[in-house]
Amino acid sequence: MKTYQKYILRLLLGIVLFAFLFVPKIVDKTFNKVSAKPPYAVNRDAQMLYDSLDFVADMHCDALLWKRDLLQKNDFGSVDIPRMLEVHMALQAFTIVTKAPRNMNFDHNTGETNQITLPFILQARPIAAWFSLTERALTQCKALFDFEKKSEGKFRVITSAKDLETYVSDRKTNKNITAGFLGIEGMHALEGKIENVAVLYKAGVRMMSPVHFFDNELGSSAHGVEHAGLTDFGKEVIKKMQAKNMILDVAHCSPKMVDDILAIT
Repeated sequence: MKTYQKYILRLLLGIVLFAFLFVPKIVDKTFNKVSAKPPYAVNRDAQMLYDSLDFVADMHCDALLWKRDLLQKNDFGSVDIPRMLEVHMALQAFTIVTKAPRNMNFDHNTGETNQITLPFILQARPIAAWFSLTERALTQCKALFDFEKKSEGKFRVITSAKDLETYVSDRKTNKNITAGFLGIEGMHALEGKIENVAVLYKAGVRMMSPVHFFDNELGSSAHGVEHAGLTDFGKEVIKKMQAKNMILDVAHCSPKMVDDILAIT
């Protein structure tokens, strides 16, 4: 190999190494900025109200989308376990995103593009998750359970009513614990297969929304194109979820889809 070819090869290897080691964190920090830094000025009455609450839950965060150590306190992003403990948050819904169109907006999106694939590749997530939305969801499920194992008992993943009852009871005497549960934003993560409801349930998912920012096999998003209701497949999935006592999240659904869901629940 000629000298200039060696230099080009080294340069290319350097670029690839930089992309995998540094770009994911740069992108994460860019998309998940914290505009105001602590300490925060809080209205006295608001603080008193917050402090009076026994159980504070938040029903949405995309933290698992990023390959970020949630056991470390970060200065970017909205959620990590140390900050949950710091503010005595009781429960966080970790809602999984598997697909999001480029140039996403509130009014008209299609599912033709996906801006999640490249970050998953650059974050060196499992190769199966590069090409499969279901595997992408399973990867994020596993990540949350890994945080639970490494948390030294400070963080729990809730998967049943019994889990929740035990946790609420334990929390009465130990405020230095917090918990989360898994949800799915958009059931395109099923990849059109009804059997994947059971697959995701087995992985710990207990809440799912039929659609996210674009129409899919289940029906129409409020931010999609058709603005229609549930498809036959969508109705089948909803009934399967009901049989498993899963939480049905209607965020992002078109008005017609909400009507269709209420008609069969």
